[in-house]
Amino acid sequence: MEEKPFKSKGKWSRFLVAYADRERRLMIRRFLEISGYTVEEVADGESAMAAFIRNQPDVALLDVDLPDISGYYLCSQIMKMPDAERTLTILMVPEDEEVAIDRAFEAGASDYITKPITWDKLRDGLRHLGFLVTEFKFRDQHIGPSQPGWGEVFNAVQDPILIVTPEGIITEVNPATIHVARKTREEIIGHGVCKIIHGGRLPHIKCPLEELLLTRARKIMETRLPGLFGDYLLTVSPVPDLNGEVRQIMLVARDLTKEEVRKVEAMRTGQLAAIGELAAGVAHEINNPINGIINYAQLMLDDMVPDAPQRDLLTRIIKEGERISTIIYKLLSFARESDKGNAMVSMKEVIGDSLALVGHQFQKDGIALALDLEDDLPPVRGHAQQLQQVILNLLSNCRYALNERYPGQNPGKKLRISCHAVVADGGECVRTMITDWGKGIPQGILNRLFDPFFSTKPPGEGTGLGLSISHGIVRDHKGVMRVDSVLDNYTTITVDIPVSRENNARAAAGPRP
Repeated sequence: MEEKPFKSKGKWSRFLVAYADRERRLMIRRFLEISGYTVEEVADGESAMAAFIRNQPDVALLDVDLPDISGYYLCSQIMKMPDAERTLTILMVPEDEEVAIDRAFEAGASDYITKPITWDKLRDGLRHLGFLVTEFKFRDQHIGPSQPGWGEVFNAVQDPILIVTPEGIITEVNPATIHVARKTREEIIGHGVCKIIHGGRLPHIKCPLEELLLTRARKIMETRLPGLFGDYLLTVSPVPDLNGEVRQIMLVARDLTKEEVRKVEAMRTGQLAAIGELAAGVAHEINNPINGIINYAQLMLDDMVPDAPQRDLLTRIIKEGERISTIIYKLLSFARESDKGNAMVSMKEVIGDSLALVGHQFQKDGIALALDLEDDLPPVRGHAQQLQQVILNLLSNCRYALNERYPGQNPGKKLRISCHAVVADGGECVRTMITDWGKGIPQGILNRLFDPFFSTKPPGEGTGLGLSISHGIVRDHKGVMRVDSVLDNYTTITVDIPVSRENNARAAAGPRP
């Protein structure tokens, strides 16, 4: 997919970037400038302090590993300067180091981004910037829901935000809170925050928010919030009024589940790259002797008389050798990351390539496969490897479901794959339907199948990410994935991918004269 920056809105537009590595610093600058921000970049802490004094920025993005002084110390010194609170200070800290995150907030940082810095992390950080701006407006300008401009910023933030009284009664929430809590606004406003974030029921232990609300101290903590269906980095920020009295407290929940999914996806990308390198080396080691075996078998076959009894054996050797070569080629095609991320893709070929990799496993398990693939399917536009990953994930789930219901050989182990061009939601798409007659899925959990880390498999037999990642890939291709299932009967997963616009345009224009 094409990377798209997060467009700047409002006055928070001047950035100071302090990063020692020149290439990474220029990458950050390019991203911010494309996003509409003004950027001043420096390579060390002394230059950063001078730049801050000369022209105080709206946002200071500081690496903690600067060559002269640490970013933590730089941040703490900046916070001692007059009007320092007018600047949002974001530290870039090492990934997976909780101590580094704690040190960042102890130094006075408003937020953090983990290294290595990527476009995705910058984009997520800028989205979170909207929340920080909202908090600043509450804290420093003492504005509320009745003030002009408040609602636009508050509602645009993609992280859940709750405004509560010091007694813990919710007075305002943004749309993101309503969405993740799966409740109406009326079901949230006026209720106790501890009750809402724990899913309408109090936990067995005392809610950690109760003590924080009483102390009215700013605090950041990682916690599970069943009422918001996930693990979150929860920020608790007192909002004083003009007289310094704390009458409102802002809670912001950053979804750690999504961050964990991104880490797993990044790890999988690295694993695929490693597989690609390994497969390339193995391919040479295997293909050379396999080609030799095929060639020698062909020479022997050519020299034999037509009725020689060994002809059948040699023919089988050639056939199996060619099958091995085909499997290696398909494995290489899947493992190597293609740069054709927005190409014309044949779903029929995607399905065929997927079956070439796993078809033997289905044969070994005694699963009867029925194919119904339209011959002249229009192409879709997208990433062939990603779409193949979707099909492989779905086939893996089907195989598991069938083997769970029928552990041995059984005529009931059936799988059907169909692929046709259809018209859905007002547009043409290629519809792939995969049906297995396995153990099925209970109706009560169908709406959770695409949730990250949700799995019906026993611990250790699945990550709970296959369907979640597949659903994300289909969504990125502007498509739709649906599940229909009856327990102990069947499961059908339908994937609709829109037909390429170029193909639609050619079809509408008709044949050339």
